[in-house]
Amino acid sequence: MSLTMTKRESEIYGLMGFTHHGWAKLITAMGPAGDDAVRAAIAVHEEALAHIKVVVTAGGLTQYHGKVDGALERLIEAAGIVMLSRDQWDAKKAALK
Repeated sequence: MSLTMTKRESEIYGLMGFTHHGWAKLITAMGPAGDDAVRAAIAVHEEALAHIKVVVTAGGLTQYHGKVDGALERLIEAAGIVMLSRDQWDAKKAALK
């Protein structure tokens, strides 16, 4: 992520959900600078990622699956992820397109 990015460009937004099996929580993340920039900004938080499975799909947003209780909460705190409700997420996603 460029050092010249504004705070608004570097913000990371998250939406909490569950894996398709329903047994684990996940966060889908997005930001104004794009998915690659979001992944790069989160990747520097290695300790917080210790119990997270990162799922990248072509053309989709990156998901972070918690493998143990509290893992996602530690990641949210460490990376400064702004968590949104579904309605807020939908509005933000539309605004970022």
